[in-house]
Amino acid sequence: MLFCRAAGLRSDRFSSTILWMKQAGIPIGGKVSSESIKKELFPLFSVISFLTWLVTLVLSVIFNLILFRTRIRGREHLRECREACFVVSNHSLFLDPAVMILALAPRRVCMTALSQTVSTRYLGAYLRLLGCMPITEMGIRRLINRSRFLMDRGWFVQVMPEGELRHMACAPGAFREGVFYLAMLLDKPVLPYVVRQKPVRIFGRMIHPLFVNLEVEFGPVIHPSQFGVAGLADRKASRAFRDFCHKQISMMMN
Repeated sequence: MLFCRAAGLRSDRFSSTILWMKQAGIPIGGKVSSESIKKELFPLFSVISFLTWLVTLVLSVIFNLILFRTRIRGREHLRECREACFVVSNHSLFLDPAVMILALAPRRVCMTALSQTVSTRYLGAYLRLLGCMPITEMGIRRLINRSRFLMDRGWFVQVMPEGELRHMACAPGAFREGVFYLAMLLDKPVLPYVVRQKPVRIFGRMIHPLFVNLEVEFGPVIHPSQFGVAGLADRKASRAFRDFCHKQISMMMN
């Protein structure tokens, strides 16, 4: 099938993937090829996207110096990523995308968000310029092809599998398994990433919720081959992958 050739999957894997996506209620889009993605990411958009990322990075550095004073730990695990991977993290701050851009620079990262967020008037336009993918409205063919296209060019793909913001939470919520299934299909590793908040206190009193010190930590890279055959996934393996990653992130947040 055309999809199998475009995504690099065998027909038996295609059938199991489509069945799983239907059971999970994920929309399945029409035919999408690498050429159509290249046309969508035309040169002018790429330039504007880079400038938007650069401005966001500069603002992140400024805000970090004034408010957050972020400490980044585990950079050795980031250096282990010789190829692009999925970055899986908790979602506890409104400014998580800016913190992630700062932590991963100079690497580019494609963030994911709910379609409701991306469709908002101003925030949505900004997120799309950063290369954000609205995962709830994107069919499986498009999602696989877009992820492969970006990763082949060195981009990381960031996913917050909690699905929603849990502001200032000290522990991750339940994870959805979609990104782990996708990582197994594409045979791409997962890089755990957490953001911890420490309120700034003077004489034992917190100054203001905005004034927090942030700690960013990268965990050891997790390869999908630990849970199944490379390029082949099933729900049992993806759930084991999800549970293992959830355990790692929970330990990192404590």
